[in-house]
Amino acid sequence: MANIFIAYPEPHRRGRMLGLWVFMRNAAPVAGGAIIFGLNSSLNSSGGVSLETYLVIIGIMCAGPFIATLLSSPEKVQRKDGVKIQIRKACWRQTFSEWYRVICSPDILLLCPLFFTSWFYGSYIGKSHSHDSPSFFTCRKGTLQTQYMNVRTRALCAFMIPWGDITGGFLIGHFLDYQGMSIKQRARWSWIGLMVLNLSLWTWTAIVTKQLEDQQPVIDWTSGSLFGKTFTLFVLFDLATMATQTSLYWIISQMSDDFIALSYMTGTLRGVECAGQAVAYGIKSSNTTDWISIGLNVGLIMLSLPFAWIVIRKIGVVEFEKISFTHFVHAEKSTDKSSVDEKESV
Repeated sequence: MANIFIAYPEPHRRGRMLGLWVFMRNAAPVAGGAIIFGLNSSLNSSGGVSLETYLVIIGIMCAGPFIATLLSSPEKVQRKDGVKIQIRKACWRQTFSEWYRVICSPDILLLCPLFFTSWFYGSYIGKSHSHDSPSFFTCRKGTLQTQYMNVRTRALCAFMIPWGDITGGFLIGHFLDYQGMSIKQRARWSWIGLMVLNLSLWTWTAIVTKQLEDQQPVIDWTSGSLFGKTFTLFVLFDLATMATQTSLYWIISQMSDDFIALSYMTGTLRGVECAGQAVAYGIKSSNTTDWISIGLNVGLIMLSLPFAWIVIRKIGVVEFEKISFTHFVHAEKSTDKSSVDEKESV
């Protein structure tokens, strides 16, 4: 879906459209969180959620494929600037060839470390909504929510924390579209601000982790400051992570105007970040300490910074080596038509 929200709209509206995408992808966790909270608000104990929770969520998921069929096809989309969405069919061999060309792009390779670490935090902090991780439903070792919060407090997190995602997506989306600053300034200031925020949150996480290890509490929403500092940390983590995600999609949207190329780029981004998630959960499923997760997250962010900066500093300054497939086809047809017209005139 992300490639639709960066390829369909005009360049100056991509940030806000990505914010809309964030809202749409988190509307389901908000609804699911409301269901989870409603069914489990009375469970003042640790452990798993009720069976009814699973049945309701599964029913909603089964309806998803049928709702997706209502999406308009690209050729029916009309942009405000009159530009049509160009798409074409391709065999599997051509698809792999084009995708290979995209992933071999130096700019994409330089961003891969940041892609990899963008969702790495979830295995430790404990994502509460089902579209990104199963930490709410499984008492996976090491996630702060499942390790220290009781059922109804995790249910409250499942309902409230996605609003952090929505807020982060809308805030960074509107900033990235702000016409009072140049593209160069927007790219650099957003990236610097988000990296500082992420590293600051991990410093806060280290402090909270030490307090939780010392006290070994079962946190309820009546636990006062202990609940307040952990709940706020979770909300801010989701805000920062989704703002970072939105900015990453906006960054790759600056590399090409071609719908097909952007599809490959967004697929690569999503694939690499999912690989990071898999590795993170694999580490947490083994007999490791909480401090290893904190150290890995901070280390991966620091490792990705110099590579990502090489790409960020180019935005709004120099032209990227544009990767295009559909445009090339149309340009080739136009060239052929011009040649025919020249022959006819002779």
